[in-house]
Amino acid sequence: MIPFYEEKNSGLQTFEGVSMNFPQHLHTALEIMYLKSGTISATCDGKEYTLNKGDLFVCFPNVIHSYFAPENTVHFHIAICPPLLLGEYLNTLMNFIPICPVIKSDLLHKDVDYAINGLFEENSNSNRSEAVCRALTQLILSRIMPLLKLEENTAPRSTDTVTRAIEYISKNFTNPLTLEKTAKHIGVSKCHLSHVFSSRMHTGFNSYINSLRLSLAQSLLTNTDKDILSVSSECGFESQRTFNRAFMKMYSITPSQYRAEYKK
Repeated sequence: MIPFYEEKNSGLQTFEGVSMNFPQHLHTALEIMYLKSGTISATCDGKEYTLNKGDLFVCFPNVIHSYFAPENTVHFHIAICPPLLLGEYLNTLMNFIPICPVIKSDLLHKDVDYAINGLFEENSNSNRSEAVCRALTQLILSRIMPLLKLEENTAPRSTDTVTRAIEYISKNFTNPLTLEKTAKHIGVSKCHLSHVFSSRMHTGFNSYINSLRLSLAQSLLTNTDKDILSVSSECGFESQRTFNRAFMKMYSITPSQYRAEYKK
């Protein structure tokens, strides 16, 4: 699955996969994840949820979220719907958050499955119609919004160190990035930011950056035919050797072997 950290204001993104290990991130788009089979653990706004086959996960714009499922144990569809596709729902989506972002399978209208499949089909078309994508996105929203209990998004997210750090890193992790540079950008000391990552993210700064880069690499290896050097460069690694070493440490397999195994 290709990550979706950047701030994209136009263009639908759709992804399908069989594994899910995605660190905390956020973006300005609406994210809809439909679980076709298996079980996924997800977090949204600091709370943990378990999704089972047929459940739908809805993450509103600018909310931190993450996913985890063991390798090859799930089958999911994800649609990343930018603001231009949200129509009359945009204001609500930007100013409210769901108390629970999970909609159970037995509550979902059959239109949701139809519309998600339609988004995938339309997005794979070289002559993709934005009007069709917008209509399908709003069909999904028309069916799921009445099922969500909302509360006003009044939390001072912009003043939270973790949120500001993740937002900055999400937009810049494929570029050279250091703890010092990130701390300076969000207006805190290096020591404070390092402590925040250890105490609240339960990981080190460099480990978090690497996890984002490797998630992107994993997606590019399985969803594109780009050569290993290009994947390494696009993900922000300084060399293919560094990339190979980090990938091997994380997945106990080389990038080339991973791609070969996935294609099988």
